[in-house]
Amino acid sequence: ATFWLLNNMLAERRREALIDPLTQVWNRRFLLQRLEEETARLRRTGGLGAVVLVDLGDFKSINDRFGHLAGDEVLRKTASMMDENLRTCDVIGRFGGDEFLLYLPDVSADRAVSAMKRMDGLAAELRIPGVDATVVLDYGIASFPDDGDDLVAVIGDADARMYKYKAARKAGRP
Repeated sequence: ATFWLLNNMLAERRREALIDPLTQVWNRRFLLQRLEEETARLRRTGGLGAVVLVDLGDFKSINDRFGHLAGDEVLRKTASMMDENLRTCDVIGRFGGDEFLLYLPDVSADRAVSAMKRMDGLAAELRIPGVDATVVLDYGIASFPDDGDDLVAVIGDADARMYKYKAARKAGRP
């Protein structure tokens, strides 16, 4: 009984080390490890996959106008909405601050764009008590093998594309 209890405690601690405590999605450590594993699999099988870097547009203004506790709720609700609307094989995690990383296995960049347009619409429909603002998703997509043969390395491409998307949105031409 003691061994079983100790084993369960260790398993729970390992899980806690890989989950973001605020949003309850995977953390950056897990994401990078998973992308390395997926890179090896895709190289072996010749498959494809998409990495999506998602930033909550104008999140600073939400924190400034409604407070950090409301901002935390926006992060939680947005993470939950994205998680609930992904396939079971997809991966979502908090990459840092108000950024999330999605990994969509066996998906082309075009299909990832379609998925993110749908996600953006769902985010706009989110209603968060105490927050009188629309949740906006700025995102950039990079794909394997089109943008490179290393999923961790193509995060840089997704990041650059996310900033271009954000700039275009702010200029009124997404």
